[in-house]
Amino acid sequence: MNLDLRAIREEGEKLRDRVKRGSERRMSPRHALVAEGKLLRAEIVCEALGITQQRLDKAVASGRIFSVEVHRVEYFPAFFVATELDRKHLSKVVRRLDGLTGWAKWKFFTSQNALLDNLTPLQMLVAKLCGCFGAPQPLWNSRPAPQE
Repeated sequence: MNLDLRAIREEGEKLRDRVKRGSERRMSPRHALVAEGKLLRAEIVCEALGITQQRLDKAVASGRIFSVEVHRVEYFPAFFVATELDRKHLSKVVRRLDGLTGWAKWKFFTSQNALLDNLTPLQMLVAKLCGCFGAPQPLWNSRPAPQE
């Protein structure tokens, strides 16, 4: 796979520059997530993880990774490529959210949860990896409301 990462980064920087110039007032909150680099296109995820598009598709089909759509374009949460998270634990949680939309899963991972001492599930997974907390049992037993 021959990706022009420089061009991809430049494209992202141009989009961020447009946001900074005031276009964020007209930009949807979901599009802003793309501009902020919180959502990534498939080719960027593949490059970061060192996998093929076929392998990414297989991970999505098996429920280990999820995607969201912004203006009919598929994006993946950037936390899937974060080194601060244990991908196996992250995949287990994603699988438990089977049946929810991608955006409902996004909200689950990025919203504070009172059962987790007002941490987000992502923050809890990072804390668990560094050994700051024990296993977050409420996380495995609760499901978010499927709101978008």
